[in-house]
Amino acid sequence: GKAIVQLDENKYGIIELNGKVIKTFDYPYVGSEISEGLLAFKDTIDGDFGFIDEQGNIIIRPQFSGVGSFKEGRSVVNASKDYSNKYGLIDKKGKFIINPAYNDIQQLGEGILSVGVALNKDNQQMVSKYAIADNNGKFLTELIYYNVMEYKNGIESANNDSGIFFID
Repeated sequence: GKAIVQLDENKYGIIELNGKVIKTFDYPYVGSEISEGLLAFKDTIDGDFGFIDEQGNIIIRPQFSGVGSFKEGRSVVNASKDYSNKYGLIDKKGKFIINPAYNDIQQLGEGILSVGVALNKDNQQMVSKYAIADNNGKFLTELIYYNVMEYKNGIESANNDSGIFFID
């Protein structure tokens, strides 16, 4: 096992379980998780997020206001340059699979996502309506759900105006 630790101001490292430092990074921020071989990072303290590999090579240049962990070869990112939400889905090269135009995207597992649009454009923190999409950007439903739960063993629960139900 390995862990990411802050060694000093503007210095992070990967350590082994015994505490031995095996790699250092001279950045003001490196994420606390190695996800599919990549780490979130910032090259300036108030800058954007990008991704480096475990050797410190920049894989995806800093360009996002927020990033999630890579799961199934994809990461949810926020491309907004203000306080709005412009979530999209990228691959490990930084190419958008789903363009950054959504209020929320959740990776539900087994290659399934929920993709949400705010019902009130002036208050994006409020309720969204969701569609279900796959990891390749194909939308499987329209924006009809208020909530979609984790996809597991081929089914997930969701709710809309009619009630709560399971879908496959």
